Amino acid sequence: MHLAAALTESVTVRDLVALIAHQILPAFGAQGLVLSGVDAGRLKITGYHGYPAEVMERLDALSLDTDLTPAGQVLASGTPAFFADPAELAASYPRAPQISGKQAWAFLPLIISGRPVGCCILSYAQPHTFTADERAVLTSLSGLIAQALDRARLYDTKHRLVHELQRALLPRALPRLPGLDVAARYLPAGHGTEVGGDFFDVLRVNDTTAAAVIGDVEGHSVAAAALMGQVRTAIHAHATAGAAPGQVLARTNRLRPPRPGRPAGVLR
Repeated sequence: MHLAAALTESVTVRDLVALIAHQILPAFGAQGLVLSGVDAGRLKITGYHGYPAEVMERLDALSLDTDLTPAGQVLASGTPAFFADPAELAASYPRAPQISGKQAWAFLPLIISGRPVGCCILSYAQPHTFTADERAVLTSLSGLIAQALDRARLYDTKHRLVHELQRALLPRALPRLPGLDVAARYLPAGHGTEVGGDFFDVLRVNDTTAAAVIGDVEGHSVAAAALMGQVRTAIHAHATAGAAPGQVLARTNRLRPPRPGRPAGVLR
């Protein structure tokens, strides 16, 4: 119950890997972990513990029908596979024990509603006989790990989207202005997955005039970020065309009509 509660609280894939490594591995006396996610017909390693990096390079991006390890087979069957020593594993997969150097393995398929999500491999430095209780608990945990991995990958995808959208709104570099030193720093206030849209910029209006702009978005969504992208473009267009600051804001405020029942956005 403790492990199940902890799995529901893991947010990112990195959090999930750390949780399995520091809580689930010791609970079952294991020393090694490989967590893979299904991606375009391959098993991409999303995290590991207790293995050298060069071993992970050999095991990364294996096809689901690989005969190098049992990972693809357990996903296809939906049934966990337990190997108490290298001889058991080598009987069906002769190359697998030589790659990892481990002595016992539990291959847990991560499946949600019949959909393969990935594979979790627990390994041991010494031969290990899996009791019926261990097999039952690990099989139950595999379902919880599958849900946690699915949530974590979705979170990480949304988080990357946030950073990409925010980076697209921020200038790559500020213009060099004679007689004026310009510097900027952007630090987001939160750490969630909500999409922002805040931006800043410095515009060179003409040879003797520059304009500083700060956009602070109200609302956090893809639509809000898209609107702020339009606002930023409109401000650039009006300001570089020679409009006065008041005209720039007034014209940009007419960019989009208000939604029914909601006041129009106001730029100040």
